[in-house]
Amino acid sequence: MKRYISEMLDEYLSRPLSPWHMPGHKRKALLGGMWDTLFSRDVTEVPGTDDYHHPEGPILLSQKEAAAVYHSAFSHYLVGGSTAGILASVLALAELYRKDHRERPVFLVGKNSHRSVFHAIRLSGADYVLLKPSGDPDYGPILPGELEKHLNKNSGDSAALSFAGCIITSPTYAGAVSPLREIHHILKPSGIPLLVDEAHGAHLPFISALKEWSALSAGAELTVQSLHKTLPALTQTGILHVNASGELLCALNDLIKEQLSVVQSSSPSYILLSSAEAAVAWASESEAEFSGYLERLLAFRKSLKKSLKRFRLTEYPVFQDPTRITLSLSPEFREKKDIPGDIMKRAAEWLESNTGVVIEAFGSGEMILISTVSDTKEDLENLLQALIRVDKESVVASVGTVLFDSSLGSPAERDIYVYPPGIPIVRKGEIITEEALDRINKELSAGKEVRGIESGESPE
Repeated sequence: MKRYISEMLDEYLSRPLSPWHMPGHKRKALLGGMWDTLFSRDVTEVPGTDDYHHPEGPILLSQKEAAAVYHSAFSHYLVGGSTAGILASVLALAELYRKDHRERPVFLVGKNSHRSVFHAIRLSGADYVLLKPSGDPDYGPILPGELEKHLNKNSGDSAALSFAGCIITSPTYAGAVSPLREIHHILKPSGIPLLVDEAHGAHLPFISALKEWSALSAGAELTVQSLHKTLPALTQTGILHVNASGELLCALNDLIKEQLSVVQSSSPSYILLSSAEAAVAWASESEAEFSGYLERLLAFRKSLKKSLKRFRLTEYPVFQDPTRITLSLSPEFREKKDIPGDIMKRAAEWLESNTGVVIEAFGSGEMILISTVSDTKEDLENLLQALIRVDKESVVASVGTVLFDSSLGSPAERDIYVYPPGIPIVRKGEIITEEALDRINKELSAGKEVRGIESGESPE
């Protein structure tokens, strides 16, 4: 894949030009270090570059090549992360639905969706019906039966809801992959577009053994990926893929382009755009690297399973993305009475202090680590030894729990969630139930920061 955006920058910056326009650094060495390197390539929309929101040159050509790489109809680079892609997709689907139905759109939404999904629905003026994940409420997959239950429930009712779209997160934060091909097959006869938040699955299309589990292979109409999460790309870069049949394709893509210009900066960073392009280009040319990576990763997982006693490597149905390393307590160890509620926090802190391993996140019952193609055999061996060491550590006595109870029965003033991953425990406007309260206190006891309870109520 040709690096059109990078070549555009090289060509433009080779000219002896005097900038009397934005940005304010004027591409000069002013702050020293990496800043001056970044400044030297930080240009804006001037003659000789291309306009991200109305591309006609290098950006357009680069996105066309990206679409060819992914076998999508259209691909759009994102400079506002997957959040921008989710916002644009939901707004586009809601507008498309209103044109045909002239009524309030309703979405089928996985209950374990990122808060950006619910923000997007709120902004679109739509409503939603929640789909319950299988097993784990945060990290489990959405199964076809859950969709059929809601679709069949409405099929015989003349006043039944029709749906503007179905939104599913796959892989989840812990690596559970939903059977998207079956889900898409169920939705298609009803004309319900499938939007997949594949923020954590940008690597899937490039690993031959995992490709079939990607949203693109399943035929999803909209797929949003964070390039920076699992590919070599700068933070905040992503990509949005559009696929549909017949007239829907162009109509949907036109709305996507319109909404991307609404939710993203009118002055996008060419450094971010060139990083997105470079990541896709590199991935498309690195089949051998991905193949070798998967081989050493599977060997690592096999060794880890054999070595752990107190922890265990969690694998979710229907398919577990092997690049996501999720550890939970073994059943035997979990039954011990002296297990502290914040054991995962303590384990994470011990790892960082004693081995230098910094994990992605911990919860009340799990630790999550992310592996990518950047991890070498040595990296994985070092991680294996670190996890074996923490597995052997003594359990310290529990500290007291932190309780939160002042809002039981009242509506939440804003989303209440643990970040990461940003999945709401209670969504804005929903009543705080006893079940939700128990979950909030469980997370607080685990040492997690629960956001959204700071206003008016404080942990007691």
